[in-house]
Amino acid sequence: MLDRGSRIRSGAVTLSLVCLLTAACGRAAPSRAVNTSGMKTSATSSGSQAPPISESSTDEYDYDDPCSLLEPSEVEAVLGSKLAVAPFRSGGDPDSPTADGDHCIYETADFHVISMSVDFTGGAEAFGMANFGKKLLGSAPDAQLKQAFKLQDGTELTGEWDEATLMPMNCCDFLALRGDQMIDIDFTATDLTLPQAAGLVDAAFKRIDRPLKIDGGAHVEEAAALAGTRPRPVDPCSVLTRAEVEAILGPLLSDPKPNGTDECDYQVPSQGPPAIYSLFYWWRGGYAEYRSKAHVAGIASDALTQRVKWKQNDTVYQQTIRVDMAQAVSDTGAWEWAGVIGFNFEAVKRDVLIEAGIPMGTDQHKAARLASAALRKL
Repeated sequence: MLDRGSRIRSGAVTLSLVCLLTAACGRAAPSRAVNTSGMKTSATSSGSQAPPISESSTDEYDYDDPCSLLEPSEVEAVLGSKLAVAPFRSGGDPDSPTADGDHCIYETADFHVISMSVDFTGGAEAFGMANFGKKLLGSAPDAQLKQAFKLQDGTELTGEWDEATLMPMNCCDFLALRGDQMIDIDFTATDLTLPQAAGLVDAAFKRIDRPLKIDGGAHVEEAAALAGTRPRPVDPCSVLTRAEVEAILGPLLSDPKPNGTDECDYQVPSQGPPAIYSLFYWWRGGYAEYRSKAHVAGIASDALTQRVKWKQNDTVYQQTIRVDMAQAVSDTGAWEWAGVIGFNFEAVKRDVLIEAGIPMGTDQHKAARLASAALRKL
């Protein structure tokens, strides 16, 4: 059994580097020019009313509020979901809103998050630092690239910017520079495509000289209340009873055993080395963690309809399986996104990610069912 430190994480340099070199994550865009101003025509109705928009108490525009550049309806259109609260300011962490934060957070009731920051001045220096980092990694942008941002498949994104790039060491953090103004949008915790995120940046630049009368500091209390509804960490071995686990895996050799503070291990009989199924819980940041890993593994953000191959040098896993295991495990409602990544089945819902370790030579469907049962309990 590998310890936790030996597993692939999205924050590790290796994974981040692959994100950088592949230049985009999410669903592949067609090989043609894309008009980034195109949005979905309407947001998916959730039955709830859209959050109120707070206007400035004066007639003066707030030229340093990152929430003043996008209409909430524009963000809802690309998310396909209502925002749980009005856009609010934060230092970057959606669970720590602050009235003078330099990021604007757009968050749904299920904790999908878009974070956007704006350098109203000094953006050229910040953008230069990002490109310097790319140069150090051997992936400096083409010096002739102006206005257009080209994806690996040849798609060109154009917008109200002079230059655009992806943040080094991150697959879904888009930066765009116009003059000395820079906009940075992080959409890792959503299923937005890069063209959709770039469309929001384009719309924001079109308003940057005359912002909307939206006060991003007016709803920090509601945002803090939303953070309080997140699933809370618990003892990982308390989520499922031994009887519930054995109903899926068969008889265990011993009681479930914690491995650190966020993992529970379940040992089953084996004729060879110990066969241990494990569940590791990412209690927060699960969407971003899953998407980063899925991108690195070559899985699109809509992984439920994709196929993925196991590593070809492992004969046990020389097979093609459906990432969508709904028919096999009858648990499609337990997760929002799910897939087999590396040697784990991974599923996420309400920003909680569960990794189910799959022992060599065992049934990956059992691991999927185990993760599903745990998500249902949360």
